[in-house]
Amino acid sequence: MDYIEIMKNFFEVGFKQGYLEKIMGTSKGKFSEIFRGRITISKTLIQQTLEALYIARDNITETINRLEELNMNDELQTYVVYEFTFPDGKKYYGRTYNVEARWQGGRGYKTQKVGKAIEKFGWENVEKRIIAKNLTKENAEMIEHSLIKGTNSDLELLGYNEY
Repeated sequence: MDYIEIMKNFFEVGFKQGYLEKIMGTSKGKFSEIFRGRITISKTLIQQTLEALYIARDNITETINRLEELNMNDELQTYVVYEFTFPDGKKYYGRTYNVEARWQGGRGYKTQKVGKAIEKFGWENVEKRIIAKNLTKENAEMIEHSLIKGTNSDLELLGYNEY
C-alpha cells in the first residue's frame, strides 16, 4: 500500500476502531479483541500490528508537518473577503486568512483611512460581514477588488478603501 492509499484510509477512518484493521486488510474488530485480551496473540500478528502502528505514526507526523508548512505558506492559506458598513453608510472591503488577527478588535487598521473611521464611530458600531470564505489568495484579491470598484468604496464620499 503506498503513502497516498494509507493517507486516504487514515482520513476516511481516522482514529476510529478499525483503522489498523483497514490498513492491514484484516477483519474489523480483530485488533480491538486483541487489545482487550480476548484472543491469543501470535508473534507475526504483534509484528504486523507494530508495523501498522509505525506506519500510522509516521504518516500522522508527516501530515502534521505538511499542515504546518501549508499554514506557513501564505499562498496556500484559505482567505475570506469581508465588508464593514459604518453608521455613515460608507463601506470598506478587505481580505485576510485570519479574521481575528487582522481585525484585532478594530486596532488592525490604525495606519489606514478606515482606522480613523473606526476610531470615530467605535468598533462596536461597525457592522462586520464575511462575504466569501475558503478562497484562494488570487480569488480573494479578485473579489475584493471587484467589490471596491463596483461600489466605488475607494471614493471618499462612498467608502474607506484606498487604492
